[in-house]
Amino acid sequence: MNETKSTDFRGFLGLLKEQGDIASFDEEISLEYEIGALCRLLSDRDGPAAMLNCIAGATAPCTRAAVNVYGTRRRLAAALGVSEAGLLDFVASRIGKRIDPELVSSGVASCQEVVIPEAEVDLRLWPIPLWNEGDGGPYITAGLWIAPHPEFGWNIAHHRGQIYGPREIGVCVAPDH
Repeated sequence: MNETKSTDFRGFLGLLKEQGDIASFDEEISLEYEIGALCRLLSDRDGPAAMLNCIAGATAPCTRAAVNVYGTRRRLAAALGVSEAGLLDFVASRIGKRIDPELVSSGVASCQEVVIPEAEVDLRLWPIPLWNEGDGGPYITAGLWIAPHPEFGWNIAHHRGQIYGPREIGVCVAPDH
């Protein structure tokens, strides 16, 4: 088990910075294919994660993006606070074990730092890339989708979601997921 365990995403990014495993890019990068190309290059070369500080065309309150964050077993293990050698056992021991959520009051919840009223929501303003030639539009590639299940209660699943419009996302959800 790693001595340093991040408790949230910002903490994890800080850990990557301490370990020299995240590169910071201040040059302008396009949402159309450039972010996807950079991720492919970093992945193919077992490269670092990347913090993109200047995304062309992004106008939302958050115009930075972290990419390739879980692109190696080493970083995935670090995110979970385990050694790379212990990663498989760690994940296998937790599959199928539900955990209770940790409730956080809205005054301290970091996810509430930026609140956009429903009438002003426009997903097209956020830095969501057009990743690859042939994609039908911009995709959230590592989305966690939360939905009620009629038999088992709330479910969270990992799917790719295509942005169709300001408030519409298409997600292909297979029956066995």
